[in-house]
Amino acid sequence: MEYRSQGIAHWYFRIALVLFALQVIMGLWLAFNYTFTVPQHIVDVFPFATARAIHTNLLVLWMLLGFMGGAYYIVPEETGSDVYSPKLAWLQLIAFVATGVIAIAGVLQTYLERILGLGYMTAQSYMRFWMGATFVLGIFFLAGVVVTVVDLLFLKPAARRAEQGGA
Repeated sequence: MEYRSQGIAHWYFRIALVLFALQVIMGLWLAFNYTFTVPQHIVDVFPFATARAIHTNLLVLWMLLGFMGGAYYIVPEETGSDVYSPKLAWLQLIAFVATGVIAIAGVLQTYLERILGLGYMTAQSYMRFWMGATFVLGIFFLAGVVVTVVDLLFLKPAARRAEQGGA
C-alpha cells in the first residue's frame, strides 16, 4: 500500500465483511422461519419482524462501509496523493459503526420489551434514550458523509499543496 488511507480502507472492508456475514446469518434464519413450519418456541427466540429489521439495517451499513472503503482505496490511486486527513477517515468509520450499533440496539430493546410483556413503546423513558442517541449519532453519520465528500473531492491533496509552496 502506497498511501495511509488505503490502510484505513482495509478496516472498512473488514468490518463490512463481518456485517455481511451477520446479514447472511440473519437471512438464513429468516428463510428458515419463512420456509419451514417451525415450532412456536423456536420462532419466539428471534421473531421474523425483529430479524428482518436487523437484516435490513445490516444490509445498509455493510454496503455504505464497503463503498466508503472503496472510495478511500481508489481515490488516492487516481489522484496520485493521499487524502487530506486520514484521521477524518477513522472518525467516519467510528461514526458509521456506532450508528449501526445504536440502531440495532434499539431494535433489540423493542424486542426485549415485548418479551417482558410490556406494551409497544410503553417504556418511554428507555425509548427516549435510544431515540436521542440515534438522533445524535445520525447527526454524526451525516457529518461523516459530508467530511468524506469534502475530504475526497474538495480539498487539495497534501502532495499538491506542498508542490504549490504550502498554499
